[in-house]
Amino acid sequence: MSETIHLDQLVDPFEARVVVVRAADGTVADARFDLSGLPRLDPMLAGKDVAGVPDLVKMLCGICPVAHHLAGVAALESLAGIAPEDLPRHVREQRLLLHHGSVLDSLSSRFIGRDRDLAVRLRRLGKLAMKAAGAPGHFPDVAVPGGVRVPVDAEALAELAAGLPVLDDDLASLLLALPASGARAAATARFDGLDVAVVDASGELDPLGGHVGLVGDGVEETMTAAQWASHVTESRPGAPDPRPVIELETIDGGVRRWPYRVGPLARARFRAIAGDTGATDDPFEAQVLGLVDSVAALARLVGSLAVAPSDGTGGSTVNAGEGASSSMKRGTGIGVVDGPRGLLAHEYEVDEAGTVTGCRILTPTAQNEGWLAGMLRASLAAAGDGDADREAWAEAAIRAADPCLPCTSAPEGGMGVTVDDEQRKEGGR
Repeated sequence: MSETIHLDQLVDPFEARVVVVRAADGTVADARFDLSGLPRLDPMLAGKDVAGVPDLVKMLCGICPVAHHLAGVAALESLAGIAPEDLPRHVREQRLLLHHGSVLDSLSSRFIGRDRDLAVRLRRLGKLAMKAAGAPGHFPDVAVPGGVRVPVDAEALAELAAGLPVLDDDLASLLLALPASGARAAATARFDGLDVAVVDASGELDPLGGHVGLVGDGVEETMTAAQWASHVTESRPGAPDPRPVIELETIDGGVRRWPYRVGPLARARFRAIAGDTGATDDPFEAQVLGLVDSVAALARLVGSLAVAPSDGTGGSTVNAGEGASSSMKRGTGIGVVDGPRGLLAHEYEVDEAGTVTGCRILTPTAQNEGWLAGMLRASLAAAGDGDADREAWAEAAIRAADPCLPCTSAPEGGMGVTVDDEQRKEGGR
């Protein structure tokens, strides 16, 4: 017997709700991006077999399934005592092929209004890279603890190699002709926190490097993913907008709670420190530079993987179910990946039976919410209630932080921003 469900409400996928908190005199005291429709997954994962958690999360978070897939498997590897540097070279390269393909696929929609042809080609080549890595569909099933499940698709790899060279010139031309975006003005609002990115043990940017780099005023550190996670506390534990901070010891023995941000702008700061070109305060330009990095990485990977072992595993064939279940140990596993929108962390606590007893998933959206709130507060306070462009200013701030929601795929100026007022409550936020 079939069931018919009637929906009496239209849902705009491009809607973005901003809540403005007013002081008693009506001025803007605070502003925030509404994440109430994006509940935390952590509680529903308790009691699950840890081996199946990465697959479950990637299905529930369909906008960034590749990042969740790779971060989840990295967390399982952490539980099994497998470090990123322990992986065979071809395993790591196949995972990087998947990652960089997802960057092209995810960021391609940002260019629809500026260069539609380029946007279409970026998405096609991104999907082709993911297919070559063994993920022909939307939800990847490639990585397993210590290895990969499927070989590289040689035909797709060759087709990808043929299509990549022209992208270098196209992206270079786009950078030369790039006007300052509205998001740049929003992003230049004062930010006194840390920029955070996934790096390797030497502090170099590496999306699967297993270490976390911190850069800020008087701070330049590299730590393991587990060390980083131990320093991160949530100001609003369990909330969709947890406002995480990084606690670092000060020279006088105290502790400072640092706000922080992740993503393309954060990575641009690391480029500046390394002396590379690519330092920018324009979020749109930072995304383009991220694409340039991914295209260059893909060009290297297609050459290397073309001569990889025929099984695609680099000599590390792993049965996913048996491998994960037999190697998990009681304790805490942490996996980090620097996805298209920034650092994503999966942290699993498990018992002797491999059952999840605690879980924390920190998405780029959740980590950047505090930074976004600051941009919204500054932009809307400056715009004033009579400014007809206040929704445009809010949209610019949202695009700078780039939350993993459908609204960011809307054409520029097409985001359905609504600004709702809320009176400040005594003792409330």
